[in-house]
Amino acid sequence: MNFAESLKRERMRRGLSQKELAEMLDVTQGVIAMYENGSRVPTVPVAVKIAQTLGTTCEAMCKGDVRS
Repeated sequence: MNFAESLKRERMRRGLSQKELAEMLDVTQGVIAMYENGSRVPTVPVAVKIAQTLGTTCEAMCKGDVRS
C-alpha cells in the first residue's frame, strides 16, 4: 500500500469527505483527489500535515501501516 491508498483509506475510516479534509488542510478538494489517485504527490511538509490531521504519521502512511 502506498501513501495515496493510505490517504484514501484513512480519510474514509474517519468519515471525512475529500472536501472536509481539504478544508482542514486549506487546499481544494481537487488536490485531495489527485493525492488519492496518485496523479500528484504532496510535498513532505504537506504529507506530514495530512498524517497529523488524520492522527497518524507520514512514515506509517507511506508504509501503509496505519493503525487507529
